[in-house]
Amino acid sequence: MEAFILLGSNIGQREREISNAIELLTEQFGKPLKMSGIYASTSWGFEGKEFLNQLVVFTTQLLPTKVLKILLDTETILGRRREPTPGYSDRSIDIDLLYLDSMIFESPELTLPHPRLHLRRFTLVPLNEVAPDMLHPRLLKTHQQLLSGLDDSTAVWPYKTGTNE
Repeated sequence: MEAFILLGSNIGQREREISNAIELLTEQFGKPLKMSGIYASTSWGFEGKEFLNQLVVFTTQLLPTKVLKILLDTETILGRRREPTPGYSDRSIDIDLLYLDSMIFESPELTLPHPRLHLRRFTLVPLNEVAPDMLHPRLLKTHQQLLSGLDDSTAVWPYKTGTNE
């Protein structure tokens, strides 16, 4: 199965945070199958600092809850502390499981596909780069179609590595 994982960071050494996360995830899943470029974006859902995001696709045979545990453990290793406050906030690393193949899965901890991926430009732009014709299993639209019909006006642009760090 292909695990589509979105990495994000908007505080600290953002590129390094994403790179460190990819290294740790590679130790767990093996070499990435695909990777998008790095994209910068304004924050989504709150007033915060500029984000960097990158999509990485790994192959795994693990159950969704086990994949989620690896992602959450990786965030913890990298210093992320999840606060029980509602809403979004600045963070050094954020790791989201967007898809596990075309699996539809729901548990108290995890919903697949990610329930807000189709609403977010910062998610759809890298998905469209890596898998433009992949069909969202619930909405039955491709990433290209979802992106072209998106209402989100958040700015997203290719990031030149080694700048603004």
